Amino acid sequence: MLPLDIDECAQTTGRCGSNAECVNDPGSYDCVCVTGYKATNTSLAPSGSNPCIDMDECVRFSIVVDRFKGYKQTTCGPSCNCTNTIGSYYCNCFDGYRLNDQNKIASLHNPCLVLSRTSTTPASVSALTDIHNPCLGSAAAAFFTLNGMESLLSHQYLKTENRTEMLSDVITAILPSMNNTNMTDPVNFTIQHKRSTYEAGMVTCVYWKEEKNDEGVVTSMGWSKDGCTMTFSNENYTVCSCVHLSTFALILQIAEPPPQNDFLDWLNRICVIVGLFFFALAVLTFLLCSWNPKINNTARLHLCLNLGLSHLLLLWNDRFVDDQVEPLLTTLH
Repeated sequence: MLPLDIDECAQTTGRCGSNAECVNDPGSYDCVCVTGYKATNTSLAPSGSNPCIDMDECVRFSIVVDRFKGYKQTTCGPSCNCTNTIGSYYCNCFDGYRLNDQNKIASLHNPCLVLSRTSTTPASVSALTDIHNPCLGSAAAAFFTLNGMESLLSHQYLKTENRTEMLSDVITAILPSMNNTNMTDPVNFTIQHKRSTYEAGMVTCVYWKEEKNDEGVVTSMGWSKDGCTMTFSNENYTVCSCVHLSTFALILQIAEPPPQNDFLDWLNRICVIVGLFFFALAVLTFLLCSWNPKINNTARLHLCLNLGLSHLLLLWNDRFVDDQVEPLLTTLH
């Protein structure tokens, strides 16, 4: 009869200690630490008296410090932070860097690349520090200025009774791989005006809204004010606060004057002219006629002259004076 091998691993559990696996061999057995752990005394095999402890992969695979940038090149590759965890580790890029392949984690084969300064302005870089990401790692934001897009997404797509005018370029802001529609805290944007706003009007923060039916087909599109408010504005820029990220712009709304009624204007002029005629007759009467020498008509004459001049002023104001001088003439009257 041939002798049979005894499975020592099955006979005694915990023979190799914690965080270790027992591997049965013919006539013997071996103890091997699980991934991410090492024996306390690496010169001896793992056992109950020589248990496996967490291995710091970031220290084990460290190379020299980069003498140019001062970055430590670890198992994650250059320009990356290596953070050790119990039994494992994770990597994330330094500020101002991104992964070469966004679909893989950082490693020696997928290093972090520096972001181009032509695509990350100082304002956007500082804004990234305020973005909250609930997951470990880094967050990214994208800001685009769509030059010339205002000719396609014009101010006429805003439903309002007022006269409108495009006041800024069209911009787009997104957070990749995150919910851009329902944000817990509003996001503030400072949008520069294309020209100084000296004309009286209301600056409106709007975003491009698409309405879809139950089948997901877009039924209507246009500028909307929902979820966006104007928090501050001067003649050069406007600060908008929105609870979602999308495509934004500034639209200046100017109230339309009430429709002109030609009949009322014509009737008003006729009445003023008739009044002027009768005041002129009264002035001539008080100047040329005197029924009683004891009665002085000076006061009546002055009253008729004043009323006649006021009617003449109203007629001239209606025909030749613009809206800016009209309040002054009304006060003078």
